[in-house]
Amino acid sequence: MPKNLPLSLYKFLLPAIITLFSLSLIPKIAFIKYLVYLILAIYALLNPNSFLHEIKSSIFLKLLLIYSTWCLISSAWSNNSIISLERGVLQLFLFLTLYRIASKGNSINAIPSAFVIILISIFSLISNIPSDSWSGGNAKGFMGFFSHQNSLGAIIIFLLPFLLLFIGQNYKKLNSSIPVIVASVSSFILFILLVMTSSRASILSFFVFIILFISLIDFKKSIRVFGTVFLIIMALQNITIISDFTHTLIFKGRDKFGESRFTVYSASIQSAKNGGLIGIGFGMSDKTNLHPEISIIKNNVICREKGSTILALIEEVGVIGLILFYLPFVWLIWKIIIQIKLNPTQIEPKFYLALIISLIIHQQFEAWGTGIGSPFFALFILYSSTALPLKKKGIKTGHSFLIPNISYGSTSP
Repeated sequence: MPKNLPLSLYKFLLPAIITLFSLSLIPKIAFIKYLVYLILAIYALLNPNSFLHEIKSSIFLKLLLIYSTWCLISSAWSNNSIISLERGVLQLFLFLTLYRIASKGNSINAIPSAFVIILISIFSLISNIPSDSWSGGNAKGFMGFFSHQNSLGAIIIFLLPFLLLFIGQNYKKLNSSIPVIVASVSSFILFILLVMTSSRASILSFFVFIILFISLIDFKKSIRVFGTVFLIIMALQNITIISDFTHTLIFKGRDKFGESRFTVYSASIQSAKNGGLIGIGFGMSDKTNLHPEISIIKNNVICREKGSTILALIEEVGVIGLILFYLPFVWLIWKIIIQIKLNPTQIEPKFYLALIISLIIHQQFEAWGTGIGSPFFALFILYSSTALPLKKKGIKTGHSFLIPNISYGSTSP
């Protein structure tokens, strides 16, 4: 078996994995995620000796594995030990394989995935296939072939930031480079689709990313830019069609803001209290806290919409599990901040800091942080692991449209 796979293969693997995970959000082809698992399993078999080295050399991976071990231990007192154990093993598998692939130091190429999502969504808009493409959530947003408007909105915020980074790094080639032109057009279409989904959590997360990213690059300029944008948005509210859309986006056809969310959070808060210090078992839902409108039973196992990853973690693996889950990302954010201070003109650390924080915020509305089978959970681990080699890998030299004449080259730590 080869000790190391060719680097060219990793350049193919990352876009392929991202694209397949994205497509698995479409219910009729959701089985595609198992193809990703198969690819990861084959990869693990071809590189069995590399994982021990990664574990020894990476604090981030060690911290992930500590959390994963706690999840496995929780199966001892779980309501369904077999399911908790199965989910824990899958999580361990994802941590090891996704980290290993990401740690090869390749940048994320989101253009293929974005192009596929755009083609599928445009086809749905033009053909009105499926007929319920606008019925996601409260029937106030576009979802196309996806299972829910929030699913389409979420995958967009997992792709769009990388397109914007690519454009920023190559903006001088905007008139001559086909990839840059494609990325620019794709970014515009993805943003329009994001707005059309009316997914509040995704739209909020995207704007948090934009605000953080631009503020980290030039704080004073960002205040002027966002102040101007805010005034323009407020002025546009005088136009009826725009004010109606804003009202629909905020209230989703209900009398009170967040009425449906409060039901979810109320149940999750109560279940988190029952979870306490050690939780009720990884992947489990509190069987004493049933809410018919947000709960279903699959194979005699209760599944409840949990809303917030923090509350879901406390319910399943307790306060101990909550701390262990976020510890790797607190460490990662700390390391990125140090790198920003050492290399204030380097853009990618600022990008990843803004991205990781915005996605952590997003998972407090969708609770995919405990969804081991969720593509968003897998992509979050992949992206976070990709942020780690920034000091090691040479980031291509280019110019930013935000800060001209700067180098993206890696400097010594």
